[in-house]
Amino acid sequence: MRKRGRAAAFALALALLAALIPAPARADGLPALESGVYGQEKLTREKIAALFAAEPEADPEALYERKPDMDAPYEDAGKIAAAHNDAALTRLNDLRKIAGLPAVTVDARYGELAQAGAYVDALYGELSHYPGQAEGLGNTIYSLGAKGASESNIAWSSWKTDLVFSVDMWMSDTDIVNISKLGHRRWALNPTMDKTGFGHCFSENLGTFTAMYSFSRSGPKQTYDFISWPASGYFPAGEDFFENNTAWSVTLSPDKFSKSSINEVKVTLRRESDGRTWEFSGSGYTPSASGDYFTVEGSNYGVDNCVIFRPAGIDNYDGRYTVTLTGLKTLSGANADFSYSVEFFNLQSAIKRLNPQFTDAPAGGSYTPAILWGVKNGYVEPVSDTAFGAYSACPRWEVVAMLWNACGSPKPTSTQMPFTDVPASAPYYDAVLWAFEKGIARGVSDTVFSPESAVERGAAMTFIHRAEGETAAGVDNPFTDVPPAGAYTHAILWAVSQKTPITSGTSTTTFSPYAPVERGQMITFLYRWQVENS
Repeated sequence: MRKRGRAAAFALALALLAALIPAPARADGLPALESGVYGQEKLTREKIAALFAAEPEADPEALYERKPDMDAPYEDAGKIAAAHNDAALTRLNDLRKIAGLPAVTVDARYGELAQAGAYVDALYGELSHYPGQAEGLGNTIYSLGAKGASESNIAWSSWKTDLVFSVDMWMSDTDIVNISKLGHRRWALNPTMDKTGFGHCFSENLGTFTAMYSFSRSGPKQTYDFISWPASGYFPAGEDFFENNTAWSVTLSPDKFSKSSINEVKVTLRRESDGRTWEFSGSGYTPSASGDYFTVEGSNYGVDNCVIFRPAGIDNYDGRYTVTLTGLKTLSGANADFSYSVEFFNLQSAIKRLNPQFTDAPAGGSYTPAILWGVKNGYVEPVSDTAFGAYSACPRWEVVAMLWNACGSPKPTSTQMPFTDVPASAPYYDAVLWAFEKGIARGVSDTVFSPESAVERGAAMTFIHRAEGETAAGVDNPFTDVPPAGAYTHAILWAVSQKTPITSGTSTTTFSPYAPVERGQMITFLYRWQVENS
């Protein structure tokens, strides 16, 4: 993803005024829903990073197939180069995919309208959905451009930018003019949008004018509960993506929710890492460049029922945040409160880890294939961008978390954590609860898990063996330090008996069952179990 500045950029909002599915309950009793259209894939961190890493680059010096005619008699609005069209469409669809929405395509007619709209605005010298006719501009191009400008997201920047930059601006939408409606974002995330087109016109004297056709609503009817930004699940953050002053939005399905009232709706945002909460309700919030903000917006920007809020005091987004909305009603008037969670991660770091290179995982190293597999799939985090921490002891929480991730991160069925030293805000909370439920990992006592304690090699093998179902071993014991009736013996012999042994011990005759398991060893055990014996 390319780094982008934001100085002197501005976007103008387009004003077109025109019973919940049962879900798993949270501890507070509210249904926990997911944003996006039913059936759309919820993306992992790795898949999101891969989307952005694969986005096409377009030559900034080759913006046009035909350059707009900026001198009288203004006979050609120009045409965007295919590479720039593709780059903008890819970015838009990547963002829609994260939001849980179907992709859109470029329509040649809509592209012509958007291009004429950007051109007419540039000649008029002002960003407007209703531009005047520049002196010397013919009626045919003006009429086309006036229609394009009135039916598009439009944007301006004081310097030469590309269309991808504009797509990002429309998704942010958090200046003092647009925060109260987030109209650009809502059009870009319109569930029934199926086609679009882009326009771009650069003026040496006035800067860049861009447009994205937004009035296409001919796609199939979609079923969803809400469309949020940031979307529920994993969501990328970091410099120039979702920043600390970016507003949140929750657009509610008109087929499920009645029109919301600012006097009834309340939003609670909780940061799970430290339990800090922000509460939003009522009116009286003033649009500004930063600080707390809240409104409920009912104009028809794509979908006409949107809750908007922004918390103050966040330096950068990382980790899990839970949103709870109350005061909502179904179409029949029943209570329709719900919650959802967002797991922020740093996009730039995630992209770097798609093809990781660690100083302690050299080419040909015994742990290296497993380490790269584990990092790429998000089963384990390296200690830095350049080091995995292969030879560090693996604590109990991390052994369980690696195992849980490798098993698909299944949701525990219980909400009752038995261990007092595993707080609800811990990133490994679900992993520990799942492992306890399945009998895979028990505590050091009935109420203590001891998450930071080192794990013995024999215990690590026992966790994996239990996850496998404690199948029979069927092999003679080659290890002098593994007693016939030891607590770990059955699991160790099962591991040795696999087609590709999950472990071969620390020598031909020793296993070292009580030695701490290293991080590189643990991910290697899982790799051999999940990949080499699949």
